[in-house]
Amino acid sequence: MTSSSELLDRCRGPGIGLGCQRLSEPDVERAQAFDVIAAALEAGIRLFDTADVYAPDDQSTGHNEILVREAIDHAGYDQESVVLATKCGLTRSSTRRPAGRWQPDGRAKALKSAAEASRQRLATDAIDLLQWHAPDPAVDPATSARALRALKDSAVALTLGACNLTRMQLEAVIEHAPIETFQVALSPFDLDSIKSGAVPFAIEKGLLVFAHSPLGGVRSRRKLSRSHVAQVAQRLDISPQQLTLAWIKSLSPQIVPLPGATTVEHVLANVEGCQFQLDEQTITELDRDAPAAMYLRRGRHAATPPAGEAVEKVVVLQVGFPAAGKTTYSRQLQQAGFVRLSRDERGGSLRHLLAPLEQKLTPLGATRDIKILLDATYPTRAVRFDVVDLARRLGARVECHWLSTPLEQAQVQAVLRLIERYGRLPEPEEIETLGRDDPTCFPPGAQFRYQKAFEAPREDEGFELVHLQPPRLDLRWGKRSALFLDEASLDQSRLDRLDELEHAYDDVISLSYRPRDRAHQPADEALENEIGRLAAVYRCTHPPGPSTCWCRKPLPGLGILAMQERHLDASRCAILPSSSADRTLANRLGWRVLEVVQ
Repeated sequence: MTSSSELLDRCRGPGIGLGCQRLSEPDVERAQAFDVIAAALEAGIRLFDTADVYAPDDQSTGHNEILVREAIDHAGYDQESVVLATKCGLTRSSTRRPAGRWQPDGRAKALKSAAEASRQRLATDAIDLLQWHAPDPAVDPATSARALRALKDSAVALTLGACNLTRMQLEAVIEHAPIETFQVALSPFDLDSIKSGAVPFAIEKGLLVFAHSPLGGVRSRRKLSRSHVAQVAQRLDISPQQLTLAWIKSLSPQIVPLPGATTVEHVLANVEGCQFQLDEQTITELDRDAPAAMYLRRGRHAATPPAGEAVEKVVVLQVGFPAAGKTTYSRQLQQAGFVRLSRDERGGSLRHLLAPLEQKLTPLGATRDIKILLDATYPTRAVRFDVVDLARRLGARVECHWLSTPLEQAQVQAVLRLIERYGRLPEPEEIETLGRDDPTCFPPGAQFRYQKAFEAPREDEGFELVHLQPPRLDLRWGKRSALFLDEASLDQSRLDRLDELEHAYDDVISLSYRPRDRAHQPADEALENEIGRLAAVYRCTHPPGPSTCWCRKPLPGLGILAMQERHLDASRCAILPSSSADRTLANRLGWRVLEVVQ
């Protein structure tokens, strides 16, 4: 049986593989695909990258795997001379998502089933290289990694790889599985895998790195033809695409580009590009447009000049949830002499802050220390990279001030800001309109998206880390107490409990969710009688689905509104829960939970 080291040597081959996904597009004829693969084999390519989900439609799972295997057989090559690299961990299910959409599935059972099916389609005793296609947010990466290791231990796969992971995910996976390859998007138009630290870490650990979409994909063709790369390519008498592949190859001997191709001409041109040798002057010229490339070649950020210079330069990045308290904290730094650069005030994207940052770090005749605060959320290593790299190249010390506000507290702070600014909770359609000009006005989904993308900052990114926990919120608007409940869930046991408790509180208040199609339906007589006992009723009437408002429990909007309007002290409030949402809301606002004994 072929060893994993032999397979990896084969992958390196001429320094290029073939990404086969496009050969399963509906407009590519079978004979055309066979010609492309035959030309790749004749040109020396031995690595063919496929996946079970590469197919023209949801009913054709495995189409690309079968196509590639049959094309190699048709060309007269046996599988012992090539590397068939496939992937598992995604599904194409029209019942769960619209047709053609891919859904991660990192469960051990699903990975095993997919790998066994791929082995049958590839007609082999063991898959040459089995790659985990993408992480599943619903499954611990360690669970998926252990499932991959079991597939290698049972000889379903000879070699294992992982794709599309962040650095921290990759770190976690290699602790549980013998990963030997790592595949990510890598092109002049997409260097996030370097900026995030994933590619540098993979190279440091000796993994072979496969660069998929090395030419940037179809959308980048026009960009490439108009870029600086095209000017350099013209001087060297090669195509911009060939120069791009040569440049990616020059980043590290452990990087293997996987360009796709649908014609024989493209295959041959790609092979020539990867074999083109760039001189140091050309590499330096191309790297000027890609600081991430310089970082990868050095293995680190540019060194900050030693202390003792006439002017000290300090750059502080603030990191934290939207509404984490960064604005309040930034005022303290401004009082200490920091100049604030804020995307909220300037508009545009985070990269639009780089030019003013460079201007402020390179003033003429500066005699005072330069202290700059970048006030934005900066959720990932990749988006933080450009600031850290630029600041260090310009001689600044870079600090990260991380406001590690929990999501629950950030939600409360977001609601408090909205009520303070507008005197109420804006409707979902208002949030969308107001948010165009007011960065403090955003829907709950903005914080959930941040949480999903967030990578905790670390010193290995190139800065000193300052960890800040904001103070606990004081949710008191008076001295009054209240018992909260949901009037739509007042069964007999809760009514009995209400009889026992209501005299101990100043108010009895209802917080409920009743969408508009049910909110105005007549209540039954018993409910009408009970509503008469309530001091106030607060209802969310917005439609079901992902929450676009701040008032649906367990979001804290209605609870905060009630406490402000009724002059309540959160520490003197309690809730008679009828759902997990009630309990979660109580925990966020500091209310007691009074359970109902059945």
